[in-house]
Amino acid sequence: MGERVPSLPNVPSIRELGFDWSMNSWLGIAGPANMPEAVVKRLQDAFLQASNDPNFKRVMQEIAVAELRNDAAGAARIMAEDIRSFEALIKELKLGRYAAR
Repeated sequence: MGERVPSLPNVPSIRELGFDWSMNSWLGIAGPANMPEAVVKRLQDAFLQASNDPNFKRVMQEIAVAELRNDAAGAARIMAEDIRSFEALIKELKLGRYAAR
């Protein structure tokens, strides 16, 4: 992460502009807590397979979404990291409940 988007080669990344930060877009599905592992695996495998479809890849490229495929555990790790990053940024910028009163 932090690299230029291939379909926008002349647009610098956030890091290239001097900010030690990156941002992800999440595209996926979610289910209820404690979903049976067999169901998670079946959905995960189906979506990973669908993400290999050439039309899906073309659309993701057209809308400048960098491909980062993950299984359920990998997606959960990325989401947790992003949430921590957003929380730190919100605190630093003193937004929301961290705003000076």
